[in-house]
Amino acid sequence: MLLAGAEVILETKAIIVSAYPLVIEGLKAVLGISGEVSIISSATSCAEAIPKIKSLSPDVVIASFQLPDGSVCEIVKVCKLDNPSIKYIVISSADQGKYFEEALKEGIHAFLLNSVTQDELIVAIKTALADEIYIHPKLASAVFGVKRMSNDGSIYL
Repeated sequence: MLLAGAEVILETKAIIVSAYPLVIEGLKAVLGISGEVSIISSATSCAEAIPKIKSLSPDVVIASFQLPDGSVCEIVKVCKLDNPSIKYIVISSADQGKYFEEALKEGIHAFLLNSVTQDELIVAIKTALADEIYIHPKLASAVFGVKRMSNDGSIYL
């Protein structure tokens, strides 16, 4: 919990899921600097992530799309039945953008590329928590043929 004047600001609770421990540690470090996100757990597979998500009820799950025993879509299918308010953010390589539609259908709230910056990640988390969809601009361009994005994030086709 953070105090800003007389206002109390609660940190967003997150679980990170990636097959790569270095990715997990990097995200922990980057998000820890922001002071807005508290990493409450991490996992390296679907089998490890599902019970943690169910028992800890994070606000957001930040996950690599592909995991050793499946994809983040499988995690969402199982976990959203118990807690539909959890927001899911996927960080993926450009070649996995072909799974974008499937991810949205399953309930993913943000789809980012591995080249995401700390600021973009924070914006994606805030967007997801507002129950809106965030799509990395490069992915939006590839998937939707976006020609231009305005400074406020509006997309022009």
